[in-house]
Amino acid sequence: MGLFNKKETAESPVITDKNLSSAEGTPAAHTPADTPRVARSLNGSAPEHHDIVPEEALDNLPVTKLAIMLGAIASIGGFMFGYESGQISGFVQMSDFLDRFGENGELSAVRQGTIVAILCAGTLVGCLGSSYLCDTIGRRYTISSSAFFYIIGVIIEITSSTHWVQFAMGRFTAGLGIGALSTSVPMYQSESVPKNIRGAVVSSYQLLITLGIWTAYMINYGTHSAYTNSAQWRIPNGLSALWAIILGTAVLFMPESPRFAYRIGREDEARKNMALLNGVDPYSPLIDSEIQEIEQKLAAEREGGDHPWYEIFTGPRMLYRTLLGMVLQAGQQLTGANFFFYYGTTIFKSGGISDSYVTSIILGTVNVVATIGGLWIVKNCGRRKALMVGAAEMF
Repeated sequence: MGLFNKKETAESPVITDKNLSSAEGTPAAHTPADTPRVARSLNGSAPEHHDIVPEEALDNLPVTKLAIMLGAIASIGGFMFGYESGQISGFVQMSDFLDRFGENGELSAVRQGTIVAILCAGTLVGCLGSSYLCDTIGRRYTISSSAFFYIIGVIIEITSSTHWVQFAMGRFTAGLGIGALSTSVPMYQSESVPKNIRGAVVSSYQLLITLGIWTAYMINYGTHSAYTNSAQWRIPNGLSALWAIILGTAVLFMPESPRFAYRIGREDEARKNMALLNGVDPYSPLIDSEIQEIEQKLAAEREGGDHPWYEIFTGPRMLYRTLLGMVLQAGQQLTGANFFFYYGTTIFKSGGISDSYVTSIILGTVNVVATIGGLWIVKNCGRRKALMVGAAEMF
């Protein structure tokens, strides 16, 4: 399935060795003679050698509308994550929500903590299970099915009347979908869009998370002020399903990941999808180069064989790499930023602020602006330097 897959690429500009070279004024670079050619095609034969397209030439290629659409549509998954994370902050201070799910108009610390945090438990399980789905049914169908599964969680939440456990289970179910999206969306984006916009597109996932948080704060502020009944929280809660419907439907009209298509033996589909996304002919040097790169990586995976999971701690220098990744990820969470996103209105209200919803909007706005600036800094100053300076500033 794919609306854009039906379009022929005959009208697309054809990239040849000649016009790729003219992009930089130098001949296209060739693979060095000493580069090991370990790649094998899926039928076991050695792949045909192709010229490697220079990175400078790729930067000068025009960006297709389809590639931008794919990146934007997939990033809705990030928006959903942010929206689901941000909306609960306002719910736990809404009078109708407290009357229904609290005790004497108040949520106990245990009950509130369970309702808020159980989403994270769902995302953990969803993340762990999504890789199998991505390699089995493909990236597109994993994203679509995860989005529609998320809607089940929203329905459970919105139909909750007085039983807080039902609402919590809805949050857990929604978390399963969100967790799967947090893995499959960046994977789909990085494997599909052209190299010259890949970094920006993948980074847009984080940007859309912050926009989702901000949007949830804005809608919470509006419904909290306009209603005194269950519409306070059911309207913003129900809107969650709208974003999921848009993502789950629209992604089906996008091309499948070329890497996944090639991995399961559909080379023609992989070439066609790459050509559509890059705006070139399926058999241009650019596509040949991309196919060769995919083939080499898959061959390296096959030659490496299966490895037990504990090798992430025992393999050569793997302990250092594993701990580095764990420390960075844990450190990001331990900054306390998510504490404010989940409990912002409660914290601000306890601090004596008259309208904690407005303060949450200010927090969300700063978050969006800082993320936009952060993306520019990371691109121009480097990841390591930006990380070190950012961590130092938080002291």
